[in-house]
Amino acid sequence: MKFEWDEQKNQSNVRQAVANFDMLIRLEQMNANNIHVLWNHHPDVLCTKGTVQNSAATVKGKIMYPSVKKVIPAEDYLLSIDFDNGEKRILDMKPYLGFGVFQKLKERRAFNRVHVSFDTIEWESGIDLDPEFVYSKSQRVVAQQVAPADEEKQRG
Repeated sequence: MKFEWDEQKNQSNVRQAVANFDMLIRLEQMNANNIHVLWNHHPDVLCTKGTVQNSAATVKGKIMYPSVKKVIPAEDYLLSIDFDNGEKRILDMKPYLGFGVFQKLKERRAFNRVHVSFDTIEWESGIDLDPEFVYSKSQRVVAQQVAPADEEKQRG
């Protein structure tokens, strides 16, 4: 068996492979943009494999977490956080204040200087948290129901 090298055919195959690869990259970027738009405007619709857990959608094996919309520091090193999916959650930062850069946040004034930065939270000192961490480590706030006796007291 004799092997013949056809340079022109080989170059054509390489060009086609590169074009296919470029097309795949563009399709993947379009999918990522569409997923971002869907997540921001219709998070309940976003579900390719039918998996939604804790309002974090799983898309192509990647978990997409809601974005932080509001953060308020509270007593006892707690953060009250509102997410773009309508959830309100509490993040207890006490367990992390003894480690690394988080030790700076032990000072109340530094801790209270927290704000929303892009889709997560950041302190004035530059310390920030991964949005996945913020969502997964925070606890959902359940609306408290007012008992009938308490309603009477409030009206009285």
